[in-house]
Amino acid sequence: MSRCWNVVSLWQRDTKTLVKTIVRELRPDDVGKYADLCEARDGLDRKGAEERAQQVAFMAFENPTKDGQPHYFVAETGDRLTGHMGRMPTWFWINGQKHLATFAHDLFVHQDLQRTGQAFFVTMKLYQAVEKASASFCAMVWTNQINIELQQSRKYDQLWVHRYVHLLRADTQLQRIEKLGPAREIAKPLARMALKAVDTTLRVLHRSRRAEQIESFDRRFDQLAERIGPRMGIAPVKDAAYLNFKYVHRPFIDTVCFGVSGPGGELLGFVVLRKLGDEFVGTILELCAAREDPATILSLLHCAIEYYRDAGATSVETVASDPAFISALKRTLFLQRVKLPLFFANGDKYANPEVLRSLDAWHHCSGDSEGPY
Repeated sequence: MSRCWNVVSLWQRDTKTLVKTIVRELRPDDVGKYADLCEARDGLDRKGAEERAQQVAFMAFENPTKDGQPHYFVAETGDRLTGHMGRMPTWFWINGQKHLATFAHDLFVHQDLQRTGQAFFVTMKLYQAVEKASASFCAMVWTNQINIELQQSRKYDQLWVHRYVHLLRADTQLQRIEKLGPAREIAKPLARMALKAVDTTLRVLHRSRRAEQIESFDRRFDQLAERIGPRMGIAPVKDAAYLNFKYVHRPFIDTVCFGVSGPGGELLGFVVLRKLGDEFVGTILELCAAREDPATILSLLHCAIEYYRDAGATSVETVASDPAFISALKRTLFLQRVKLPLFFANGDKYANPEVLRSLDAWHHCSGDSEGPY
């Protein structure tokens, strides 16, 4: 039987009747209605909406990490869905120990509720349902401006991290920077020389490592997670079950993974890349190695840069919060760009919330939370 978290009454102006909107858990038989709701989102046609609904069903019902609470909530007005918000139970490393917490994600409210002025009220009920269902902190990352403002209104703890971008085709990118003016022609050969120097350095470092493309994640990734995870600060436990759930078994996601091993064959780290779509910007979703092993981190960046250059990308981007990884990105000419939110709710549900409030304690990447849709 479905549990109902909140009930609100909405005045439906066209029929002048009071229609109840309930906030409840997503059920398997909701997928068709969920696709109808997704079709109202910008940029999604019917096919895209149906694929999105299948993705959400997978995230909601196939997550190997469970905490006995719903993984998705929906708002239902009458006989249709009018909003949704997800929560993704996740094991985290914190201070060397495993701790069960949550990623909150994927908030959307139908335009009909926005037109009637009820969207904010329903949104708050969705947030409340997610917070109440979560026994510890809820991390909320890489969200958009509207959701940032909503989370700020709920007084969530706020941390900010940077996106980093590495140019692969300096000539093309510099051509777009109008303020350079005549200096553009001088900057082009300098940029090419800098990129070439980085490529040469990475190639030399990479020779001491053996890279392989990974089709699925095996027990080596469990061993790696146990070996380096306790030293990675606040970070999801990226074992084989977690990685296969997110990047192998999940429908309608196209990624490629490279693992890097040392001379003895021991897995030292891995990188997960999103394959290029309509845009020519590559995204590093996961960059995982021991934070005290810069040679492996740089070798993984070499894999990413070479892959995207061969694929025809113009640039590579990622997100980083860990100082050791930020240092490696800067060494390879990843340039700091806009800030992105790393917020969290329920901080006081964790035994030592001050630990959560230190940005340097977090190790997060672009693929964290629900990752790419």
